[in-house]
Amino acid sequence: MELRHYLIPTIVLAAIHVARADDVVTSLRGADPTTYAKDVGGGVWASGQTALAGSAFSCGDVVSFLQGTSVNSSSNSTAARTLRFEHRFSADSSVTSGVGYANIERVSINVKDPDLVRFGNPPSNPVLVSTSMQGNLFKPGGQLHSVVDVQNVKPGDFIIFRFDVLLRCQVSRAQLGSLAE
Repeated sequence: MELRHYLIPTIVLAAIHVARADDVVTSLRGADPTTYAKDVGGGVWASGQTALAGSAFSCGDVVSFLQGTSVNSSSNSTAARTLRFEHRFSADSSVTSGVGYANIERVSINVKDPDLVRFGNPPSNPVLVSTSMQGNLFKPGGQLHSVVDVQNVKPGDFIIFRFDVLLRCQVSRAQLGSLAE
């Protein structure tokens, strides 16, 4: 059965946690879905959104999130280090079960924002250390968890990462509600 003809709810952004980094400021935005092909993902930081309209997506689309990460230039340490980020994406919509983030397709530095990204020696590409489904897809409380490491990050760096997350639907249900953290 074709999955691309079902109404998708409003999509609320995922939660993010930075492990042991009090000099790091990070922000997560949904990439404007009109700025990229939904089979591969994309987007630019300047047009990022705090909420994504579900009507812009279909089942099986890739939803792109952009994470801006800034390391305070007056940090006590000037040494390069590894930052670890943990993310949670909703595996079920809030009102009627049946729509959720099912898999992280890829994580990369967003090369579409070269004017915004600042660093001396570029950090490594983000490494997807682990993903796991806590609870169940299409069940209340289910969450897709990820852990991402980025090496060679230094004070003064500003990096934009892109997360491409697969949106799945349970076709036997009518979809209403939102995907919350």
